Amino acid sequence: MGNGNLTIWIQTPELVYDPPTGAVSRGAEVTFRLGPNVLNATVTFEDGSCFDAQGPFPLSNITLAAATSEHSVKLVATPRNYPFKVDMNVDPGSAPKSVAAGHLGSELETKKGGIDVTTDPPKDVKK
Repeated sequence: MGNGNLTIWIQTPELVYDPPTGAVSRGAEVTFRLGPNVLNATVTFEDGSCFDAQGPFPLSNITLAAATSEHSVKLVATPRNYPFKVDMNVDPGSAPKSVAAGHLGSELETKKGGIDVTTDPPKDVKK
């Protein structure tokens, strides 16, 4: 059941949805946020997004503002699942020193996710 906003944390070992259902209503806000071990990432919707902007949406942990990407679900978005992929560069510094010593730069990972748009109206948080 979609009711309100959705935050998707881009991190390893997996994407984390808040709330965990990954469901949103038309008009709700969706925020992509980078986790602390991700240097940068690009979110790409391969079959169209539920936002006015189609992407891709780049994020970077260089600044706090660049580490988030906020979007409103279109009021006319078709209710369905909108799959996306995330290509991210992960900081290898979280690995043990003996392993990290052999790595220069970052490690590329790809994760897949989805946003479920429902026809449920968003809850009014002012009530």
